[in-house]
Amino acid sequence: MNDKSTQEQSGKKKKSWKMGCLTTFVIIFIIGAIGSLFDDKDKTSVSNTSKTSVSNTSKTSVSNTSKPNVESKYHPLQIQFEKERAALKTEYEFAKNEIKKSAVFNKSRKRTCDFVNAHGSNFTNWYGKLTYLSTDQGGDKVSITITSNYHNLEVQYEDFGIKMGSSVYNQVAELVKGDYVYINFTPKSAGAINSTERECFDENSFTESGSLDAPEFSVNISRIDLTKEAERKRLRSETQKSTAKSSPEVAKPIVEEWVGTFSGVCPEYNMKNKYGENLIIMGNYVIIPSVKYTFEIYDNNVSSIYMKSEDGNYSCHNVIYSVSSNNNNFSLTMKPQSGSDCGGNEIIFIKSGSQFKIAAEANGQPGFILNKTN
Repeated sequence: MNDKSTQEQSGKKKKSWKMGCLTTFVIIFIIGAIGSLFDDKDKTSVSNTSKTSVSNTSKTSVSNTSKPNVESKYHPLQIQFEKERAALKTEYEFAKNEIKKSAVFNKSRKRTCDFVNAHGSNFTNWYGKLTYLSTDQGGDKVSITITSNYHNLEVQYEDFGIKMGSSVYNQVAELVKGDYVYINFTPKSAGAINSTERECFDENSFTESGSLDAPEFSVNISRIDLTKEAERKRLRSETQKSTAKSSPEVAKPIVEEWVGTFSGVCPEYNMKNKYGENLIIMGNYVIIPSVKYTFEIYDNNVSSIYMKSEDGNYSCHNVIYSVSSNNNNFSLTMKPQSGSDCGGNEIIFIKSGSQFKIAAEANGQPGFILNKTN
């Protein structure tokens, strides 16, 4: 994430001055190394919301068995929980130094534990969107993520251990990414609880800022159902498909292969100098951590680029591209503006045969495979 990376007492968050995979991260790193190597820049977009006092969750009287709020679709306890997370995020953003920020981070762990202690360990009818669904080889286990965006704070609830044969596995088998659902769940404990970090509800972010900006909570889901609205939408879609099959065929517009959404992970690597040698600054290799990329390529020679790493989330938009194609192959060159989060170097996206990939760069960045997701 984009704040400092902290050495967590639980052992899962470690301080690092590695950078993201983009050229712009490299430029920022080198400038920082010349001036002040470990001068962290907070790129978190600070909300215009004023500081919010955080309420004590243990003093609330909301029932864990309450029905979802009809107007908001969110369960009252979910509203309370995520509202407090949003308040903590604001408090973290306005903290004047790293010591104060760490104090807010520790408080967030305690408040989350207080919430679980106050309301029990079984939560029902929490609302969100199914944003991740994946199985292991053979489908013996399925992993899912439900994302809520109440209070303009993205909160993820993750269950990466749903076993084949379970009722939840069978329920998930009827869903697709993008479905809106209600879940029943039990929070997972981190197992490493101490005086400064009590994780009754395990949160998986690599950094303090990530924990406050976009928390990722581990849960054991016991039920997952489509919302009534999602059921109606699916029924309408199936009806439309049935109608379309019985109607005369209409010629579909041609969509070029490079138009769509493509995702892939650039692996960690050592940055190189112009001679192809490992770059060393103050006796240290410049190690570039892995970054997950998402490229949205539009049909008007414009694209958007999204990046996610342990240093934070970055994006740049209205990136112009040019493309040349030959038979079943193409080469697409994206040209980010200099000074943007994507840097000023060209990014080459190619298709060879049935494979999409980003080409390797002279600075040591390896090529990596892309998957078309839409």
